[in-house]
Amino acid sequence: MVRKRLFRACVILLSLAALLLLAPATTLCAAPLRGDEVVVGDDLTLREGEHIDGDLVMMGGNLTMQAGSRVEGSVTVLGGRVEIDGAIEGELIALGGDVALDTHARVKGEVVAIGGRVSQAEGARAGKIVEGLEIRPVGKLRIPLFLPGTGLRSWSAVWNTVAALASAVILALLGMAVVTFWPTQTTQVGKTIISAPLPSLGVGCLLYPLAGSLTLVLLVTICLSPLAPVVALLLVTASLFGWIGLGTLWGRWLVRWLNWHRLTPALTVGVGVFSLTIGAAFAGAIPCMGPMLVLGMTSISLGAVALSRFGSSRYRRYGKS
Repeated sequence: MVRKRLFRACVILLSLAALLLLAPATTLCAAPLRGDEVVVGDDLTLREGEHIDGDLVMMGGNLTMQAGSRVEGSVTVLGGRVEIDGAIEGELIALGGDVALDTHARVKGEVVAIGGRVSQAEGARAGKIVEGLEIRPVGKLRIPLFLPGTGLRSWSAVWNTVAALASAVILALLGMAVVTFWPTQTTQVGKTIISAPLPSLGVGCLLYPLAGSLTLVLLVTICLSPLAPVVALLLVTASLFGWIGLGTLWGRWLVRWLNWHRLTPALTVGVGVFSLTIGAAFAGAIPCMGPMLVLGMTSISLGAVALSRFGSSRYRRYGKS
């Protein structure tokens, strides 16, 4: 049950992350506190007597629930500290932040902390506590061997986890190399994603079927068949370059939030590409919606590469200078 909740939360949070990349920073918080609540880029404190009737989703902010406060549904927090002294009727899921359960905390569901620790005071009551993927600047790395759609005790779970980590490491190293030799072009791709998200998405969605169709036509045309691998290689190169550009945006935001000011630009890109790839691996394993989300991310990054001509020029909308 908690895994289903976690996977659904990952989809919501990755969607919010995409929105943050596509729009200026804003704070979204519905009022009054009725139904499901979404808070982006701000802290939230629920005082005694305050309650939320549905689920609560937060991104980029700290959550504090004082004694006597209540959430009728589940709570999901990305990139913020969670301090609970109230009651939660569902699960509590924290991605990239620590969880503190104080004396009066009551969590009926499980408490899941991915990338953080859970501390439980005497008197606090909660379901099963799950911790994993704990990464500290000078600490240890601990990764649970499971991915969506696999069993904890199956060898496929181990293989999928190792494959996802290996892919993330390879892409992170590639991103560090690319930003070292082509920093301006990589930055320009990221700027295009922010300034022209819808055109980038549209162009990216068109390029994949067009490139596939063109490759097939070239393959069946004897005199042009040697060009088919060139088209395929160009598409792969553009897709990787776009993914690195998207990872650069995410890495810069993540480093600012973590206050890792001493990281070099190359390491910043590496952190961003690695974490983005791991998130995409989890999201991609969710039936139906997960692959669509990952396809949208890859399409918008590919489209940005095309609109910026591999980052060599600034994209200008028609009629604007």
